[in-house]
Amino acid sequence: MMPLQTKPSLSGSSARAPLPLENRARTGLDAPVLPTRRRSPRSALGVRWALFALGWLTSLVGATAGEPASSLAWPNETVDTWHGFKRHNFTVEGCRAWVVEPKVAQPGQPWSWCMEFPDAFTERCAAPALLAAGFHHAHIGVGNTFGCPEAVRHFNAFYASLQTRGLAPKATLIGISRGGLYAYRWASENPEKVAVIYGDAPVCDFKSWPGGKGKGKGSPGDWAALLKCYRFQDEAEALAYRGNPVDVLETLAKARIALIHVVGDADDVVPVAENTALVEERYRKLGGEIEVIHKPGVGHHPHGIEDPTPVVRFVQSHTPGLAGTAAASPAGGAEAFPQIRRLGRGVNIIGWDGLWKDRARGNFKDIHFQRIREAGFNHVRINLHPLRDGQPDAEGKLRPQFLETLDWALDGALTNHLMAILDYHDDLAISPDPEGKKKDFLASWTALAAHCKDRPSEVLFEILNEPAAKFTDALWSNYWHEALAIIRKTNPHRTVVIGPYPWNSFKQLDALQLPESDRNLIATVHYYDPFPFTHQGTPWTGQRDKTGVTWEGTEKQRQAIEQDFARIQAWSKQHQRPIYLGEFGAFEKGELASRVRWTTFVARQAEALGWAWGYWQFTGDFIVFDMSRQDWVEPIREALAPGKP
Repeated sequence: MMPLQTKPSLSGSSARAPLPLENRARTGLDAPVLPTRRRSPRSALGVRWALFALGWLTSLVGATAGEPASSLAWPNETVDTWHGFKRHNFTVEGCRAWVVEPKVAQPGQPWSWCMEFPDAFTERCAAPALLAAGFHHAHIGVGNTFGCPEAVRHFNAFYASLQTRGLAPKATLIGISRGGLYAYRWASENPEKVAVIYGDAPVCDFKSWPGGKGKGKGSPGDWAALLKCYRFQDEAEALAYRGNPVDVLETLAKARIALIHVVGDADDVVPVAENTALVEERYRKLGGEIEVIHKPGVGHHPHGIEDPTPVVRFVQSHTPGLAGTAAASPAGGAEAFPQIRRLGRGVNIIGWDGLWKDRARGNFKDIHFQRIREAGFNHVRINLHPLRDGQPDAEGKLRPQFLETLDWALDGALTNHLMAILDYHDDLAISPDPEGKKKDFLASWTALAAHCKDRPSEVLFEILNEPAAKFTDALWSNYWHEALAIIRKTNPHRTVVIGPYPWNSFKQLDALQLPESDRNLIATVHYYDPFPFTHQGTPWTGQRDKTGVTWEGTEKQRQAIEQDFARIQAWSKQHQRPIYLGEFGAFEKGELASRVRWTTFVARQAEALGWAWGYWQFTGDFIVFDMSRQDWVEPIREALAPGKP
C-alpha cells in the first residue's frame, strides 16, 4: 500500500488513529481505478444508449413532475464538471467532498452516494445514468479506512451537511469493492437514512478480504491497515468482530432496505461464496429484498455492467416517491433484462427421470440441486410434461402427484439458490396434433399458473418447448398468445419465456412478434450447429452411423457461430428483448476434445453477448453429469463453468 496523506484527529484527546484522506495510488484491491477512458467502442455505445434512454425517461417524468436541481452552495467551494454535470467541491471535517447536480432533479431530491472509488468504472456503475435520471450524486473521501468508526463519524457529518441543503432523507449507497464495508457499516448505524444499497463486487466480510481467511487472495498490507483503523488489539479480536456486512443484515431487513449486487462469478479477490452469496442467503431468510446480477466468467474487474440500466431501474423502483417510473423507459423490459442476468448459467434437468412416476425410484435426488449450484450454475430448466405426467382431467386439473413432484423440484432449486424455468416440454405430444391438443394445453397452463402464482420471481414460465411438425407460424402465434393471456390472469408479473416456430430456431426469430405492451418476456432460441457434428451418432435423427465429425475451432468454424449469434443479437437489439439460449450441446458419440472446444466457444460467446443459457442436459444424453458414477463429466463441466470444482 502506498503512503496516504493523513490529517490530525478531530476528536480530542481520546481520538483514534489519524484518518487517511485522499485516495491516492493503490497497490491493493482495485488498484487500476481509472479504466473508463479506455472502454471499447461497443461498451461506449452501450453506455451512451443507457444515458439516452434514461435521459428520455427524465424528460418524460422529470420535466413534467420534476423540479430544478437544488440550490447548493458550501463555504469556500469550487465548481467544476463531472461527466458533463455541475459539481460542487468542498470540505467536511477536513475531508474532501463533492456533490454533483442533475440537469433536472426528480421530486424530493433523491441522491446516490458512492462510498469509495467514485472514479472507478464510473459509467458502468450507474452514477452518470442516475444523474441523467434526476438523482444528485455525492462522495466524501475518507481514505483507505474500511468503514471503521472514525470513517462512519465523517459520513455522519457529510450526511448532515447534505440534509441542510434539501437532499432526500434516504440515500442510495454505492459500495464498490471494499466500499461495500463502508456502505453496510454506515447503513447498519443509520438504517432509517438508506433506501437502497448497490454493492458491486462488494466486500461483505473483511475476514475474506483483506484478511484472506477463506479462498480469496487477501492483502496482508491492507489487513494490517484495517486492524489499525479499527483499533483492534490483535487479529483474534478482528476475527471475533460481529459488525461485518454479513452480520448486520437483520437491522437492514427491518428497515426494508433494498439490496442489489453485481458480481463476477470468477472473482478470486472477493469470492462470491464468502461475500455476496452469504448476504443473499441470509437476507432472504430475514425477509429482505435482494437482487443479484451475476457476470459468468468475470473476475473482480471490470466492475459494473456495460449497460447499467437494470441497476438504475432497481434504484428508481425502491426510491420513495419514484416507484413505477422505471417502466416508462423506451428500452422497456424493466423485469426481463435483470432476470436474464440473474439466470446466468443453467442446465436442463429431469425431463425423462422416473421420479415423475415415483419419486422413490427417480435418479435425481435432493443432493443434485446442491451439486448443480456448487458446480457454478445459477438456474435449472425443469423439463415438464404436463400432458404425459400431469394427465389433466376434463376440468383441466392435474394429478396431485405431478404437482407434488413439481413443488419438490421448485423447493429444491430455490433452497439451493437456483432460479428455475418451468419448461412445458410436451412438444412431442402436441406438435403432431396442435389443434386437437390445444384445449388440454391451455387447461394445463391454467392449472400450472394458478398453482405457482405465489412462487417468487426466481421462477419463470416457458410456454412450450420447440413447437414444430404441424404447427405453423400463425397457429403457434395463436397458441402462445392465448397461453400468455391465461398466465397473466394469475401471474401478472411473472417473467415468461417464448421461442419461435419451428424448433426454437434462431433463423425464425423475425416471425416472433412479441407484444410491445408486455416487456416481461424473454426470447429463447436453441443452438445445435453444425448439426452433423452435434448430433453425430444419434439414432433418432438418422445420424446413427455418421460419426467421426470433429470441431477443431478453426477460424471458419468460429466465424460461423459468431455470425449466427450476431444475427440473434441484432434481433435482440432491434426489439429490445433479452435472449435465453435454452438448449445447446453435443452428443456423446462425438470426440470429447471437439465437444469441449465447441461447448466452451458457444458458452463464452453467449455470455459475451449478455445472454443466459441452459445446457442440454444434466443426465440422460448430451450429459454433463454421470449418474452411474455420481460425478461430473469434468471436461464438459469445466467447459461450461470454468474455475469451479
